[in-house]
Amino acid sequence: MTSPSTDTDAAFRVTAGRLAALAPSLWRASSGRTGAQADLFFEDTVHHRLTHTATSGRARHSRPTRTTQRRRISGVGVRVWKGAAVGYGATEEVTEAALREALRMAAAQAGAGPVADGPQAAWTPPDPLPPDAPDAVGAPEKQALLEAAADAAMALDARVVRVEVAFYDRVRRVTVLTSQGATVATATSLMGLRVDVDLNDGRRRVRTYAVGGGTGGLGLFFDHPPEAVAREAVERAQVLAQARPGWAGPWTGPVVLGAGWGGVWLHEAVGHRFEADVRGCRDAGRRPRAAGRSRHHAIRRRRHPNPPDDADRRRTVRRLSHRSAHRRTTGPSAHRPRSPAGLPPPPAAPHDQPPPPARRRRSG
Repeated sequence: MTSPSTDTDAAFRVTAGRLAALAPSLWRASSGRTGAQADLFFEDTVHHRLTHTATSGRARHSRPTRTTQRRRISGVGVRVWKGAAVGYGATEEVTEAALREALRMAAAQAGAGPVADGPQAAWTPPDPLPPDAPDAVGAPEKQALLEAAADAAMALDARVVRVEVAFYDRVRRVTVLTSQGATVATATSLMGLRVDVDLNDGRRRVRTYAVGGGTGGLGLFFDHPPEAVAREAVERAQVLAQARPGWAGPWTGPVVLGAGWGGVWLHEAVGHRFEADVRGCRDAGRRPRAAGRSRHHAIRRRRHPNPPDDADRRRTVRRLSHRSAHRRTTGPSAHRPRSPAGLPPPPAAPHDQPPPPARRRRSG
């Protein structure tokens, strides 16, 4: 299963070795005053994503759709600190001129002088990844995993109408050099396989998914084959298709929550108040908005410091009641006012009450 597409490990070793050779000259060029320290952080990461979509129609299998995306992130970050002040710089070119400029920018942000250097340790490359690491395996071998998962899902149940399989891998290599002479280098890999299944039994259409993967090389999928991930996704869809819809109304029994939903409920219940996510009213925003009062109401209260009195409110209620009575007697049934949540509508204001006295204006 090894058909190397890119040798990113060799490129990383060459660039990291050149950076380690330039580091002592960088510290010496900026030395002269003590108190400031610096780090060089070099990262070379390769992301690879493949997707495979298969659908069923009149023919059992239609032509699948495939996409491939590859992205590489490489560059050097510089950090300089002196006491509590910290400055940062970055460059994508591992050259002495670019590194000097990044170091100068970071020192200027931190307000620090030249960096104090120490004896630089020899750079040691990271432990090698497995020979079947994701960046050492070509796209055809990865595409075979997706096709195997899609074919298995289609063959497990004739009601499966659509299968989407996505494969993602990331290989990250990092080295850190400090002005005090320490060096660290690491290399990690991560892979993931996700199978989404759409099942249609004629009455309803459900969609479920299952995931697999881990760290290491593609040999992981020999112990955990993609067919097993597809089987798990199809079995979940079969169970969901037979599930009965939930009932409405009060419930006093136990409630089972999935992983993570307990934290969501707690956040919605008290988290917003802990974050001070409230809006104030007229008194300089110190009191939270009352329940059921909209944001626009709070804005109106702030725009109009003198709210209407009880006479204006009664006049507005009477005018709206006249409109509602007119609609009930002359308009069609579709225009009848509906009460929320099935509650009876509020009683209309009596029309035989005398109009309220007019407001008196204050004389100059």
